[in-house]
Amino acid sequence: PTHPSVSKHGPKRADNVPSSVQTFDEAELSPEQQQNQLQIIKAKTMHEMVEELEGGARKILFLTNMQAELLAGSGAALERMLDALEIPRAGSGAPKLVINMLKSEGLSNQLNDHWRGDTETGPRVGRWRKKASFVNDDDERQAEQRLDSFMADVIIPLAARTNAIVMVNAFTCNCSLTQSFQRMVELQKMKWGGNPPFWVFAMTCEMHRLYGNQDPDSEWRRIKSQCRAWRLREPKIYDTLHADDPDWADSRFLHDCDPNASLMIIGDGIHTKGGKWDYRPFILLRTQLQRFLASSLPSVALQTGWFELDQGISLVQAKTPLLNIDLRQRKCVNSPGADRAHLIQAAKDDFDQLRADLLQRPAHETGRPAGLTWVQIGTERPEMGNEIVNQTLASALQEKAELSNDDLIKFQLSKLSCDSYIKVGHTYFKPERGEALVDNLINCNIAWFHDVLKGDGDPNTTQLDNSRKQRGLGGHVPLYRAVIQAQAAAETGTVDVNDNQTLQVATRSQVDDVAHFIADRFWQDIFLLDKRARETSDSYLEAYADKITTFSNQIRTLLTSKQYCYLNVHSPVEVAETLVRQIVKLDRLPATNSLEGLQLLQEAWCEYDIA
Repeated sequence: PTHPSVSKHGPKRADNVPSSVQTFDEAELSPEQQQNQLQIIKAKTMHEMVEELEGGARKILFLTNMQAELLAGSGAALERMLDALEIPRAGSGAPKLVINMLKSEGLSNQLNDHWRGDTETGPRVGRWRKKASFVNDDDERQAEQRLDSFMADVIIPLAARTNAIVMVNAFTCNCSLTQSFQRMVELQKMKWGGNPPFWVFAMTCEMHRLYGNQDPDSEWRRIKSQCRAWRLREPKIYDTLHADDPDWADSRFLHDCDPNASLMIIGDGIHTKGGKWDYRPFILLRTQLQRFLASSLPSVALQTGWFELDQGISLVQAKTPLLNIDLRQRKCVNSPGADRAHLIQAAKDDFDQLRADLLQRPAHETGRPAGLTWVQIGTERPEMGNEIVNQTLASALQEKAELSNDDLIKFQLSKLSCDSYIKVGHTYFKPERGEALVDNLINCNIAWFHDVLKGDGDPNTTQLDNSRKQRGLGGHVPLYRAVIQAQAAAETGTVDVNDNQTLQVATRSQVDDVAHFIADRFWQDIFLLDKRARETSDSYLEAYADKITTFSNQIRTLLTSKQYCYLNVHSPVEVAETLVRQIVKLDRLPATNSLEGLQLLQEAWCEYDIA
C-alpha cells in the first residue's frame, strides 16, 4: 500500500508549503527556460560574463535583452558590471571624466561607409551617398579637417589627462565624431606605447547590421570567434534574422565593430519572447550606465551633424553638459548698436540664403539632375527666376519634354537652378526639380541659433566666455557691483557691465519663434524633395504638421537648457580649449555666485563692519 500522502501522480503538496515551492515534476524547466535562468544568475553575479579578446588587451561583455534589463535595473548591478570590466574606481589610474560621443551623421566619409544606394524618404531626403549637406566639397573638407584638429588638440589630450571613459558608437560608420576621434587616436597611439591612457567604451545591439556585413574578414566576425557567449546565442540570432526579413542574407551593410575599442558591450537585441528585434532594453542600459557614471564623475556629451534630438534632450535633462559642434563657417551677425532682434533676423537671412545655395548646388554633383523632365507653366512670363536663352534647347522641347543625360551635356544644362525657365514658342517651361541637397545638419543649426539667442552672434567666441566677460568675471569685481549686475540679469534679462547696458537676453517669445523657424524650414525643404509626401499632400504643412510641432518643441527644449553649449569647429583652438575647460569642471563648483548668495555675503559684511 502506498503512503497516504503519496498518490500515483507523485507526492502531494503539504498545505503549509508555499505555492512558489513546486514538486519536482512541476518545477522541471525546458532547456530554454534553464538557459534563461542561467543568464539571470550570471548577470546577477557577473560570473564569467566578461571575456578577453586578443590575449586580454580588449574585453567584451555579450548580453541578452533579459540580462541588459537586469543590469539597467539598479546601480549595484552597474557597479558589479564595471568591476567585472576592471575599471578602477579610485587611484591614480582611475577615470576622472566621461566623454560621451552621441551618434552624429552628416559627413561624406560617414555617409559613404554607412549605406549603399540612392536617397531615402523622410528626414534623410536630400542626403546622397558621398554628398554631405555642404554648398561645395571644399567647405566639407575644411569642416572635416577642423573636426580632426579639435579631436587631436582638445578632446584626446583631455581624455589622456583624465584617464577618461570615452563612450563611442560601436559602428564608426554611424558617427562622424567617432570616425574623427578614432582617426586621430590611431595617429597618436604610439606615443603611449600602443595603449592609450583612456578607455574607449563601445556599445551596440544592432545584430542585423553586423550580420548584413558579408565581409569574411570583418572585425565583428573576428570578435565573435573569440566570444563564447556570442557563439552560443548565434542560433537564436539567425532565427530572428529570418523571421524579421527572409531576404536578410541579401543585405549589404558596411557596419563593423570598432577595432580600437578597448571595452565592448554587445547586445543580441532579441525580444525576450523571441522572434523579433527589440532594442529598448539595451538602449535603457546605455542610458542608465551614462547616468550612473555621471553621478560620480564629471561628464560631457558631444554631438554634431544630424541625428534624432532625443539623445541630447535626455542628457541635458539629466544635467549633463551637451556640447554641440557646428561644422559650418558662419558669418558674424553682430554689429555696433545691434540688439537681439537684429541678430536673430540677420541669422535667419543668412540661413535662408544657405538653404537656397544648397538647393541650387549643381545638380550633376548631387544625383539625378534637374532638367531631364520639363513641364509647362503657362503663357505668362514668371515674375521671378532665371530665364534661359537657348534656342537649341527650345527647339528640342517643342518635340519632346523628356531629355537624356547626353542632352544635358549637349545643351550645357549642368548648372540649372531650381527657378530656371525657358520660353518655347508662346509657352514657358521649367525643369522639374531633380534630387538636390537640403540642410539636414540640424544639430549644427540649433547650435548656431543658440549662440544667436544667448551669445553675441560671433562664431569665433563662446557664450560662456561672453557671459563671464559681461558679468565682469575673470577679474576682481566689487561686491556691490556684483549684486547690481545679478539683480539686473534676474529682473530684466540684461547684462550690465560698468553701468553700460549691452545685449539683452532673448525673450521666451524670441526663443519660441526661432525654434519654430528652424523646424518649419527643415520640413519645408524636406517636402520639396519627398515625392511620396507630395503625392499625398498639397503642402508641407499638411504633410508634416505633427512633425513640425514635435520638432519645434524638441528644439525649444535644447535652446532653453542651461546644459546646452555651442562651439563652431572653425573657431580658434584657444576658444575650443577654453570652452571645454569651462564645461568640464572637475571640481564641480558653481561658475558664478547666485543673487541670493551675493546678498547674504553683503549682509554678512555689513554686520561685520558694524560690529
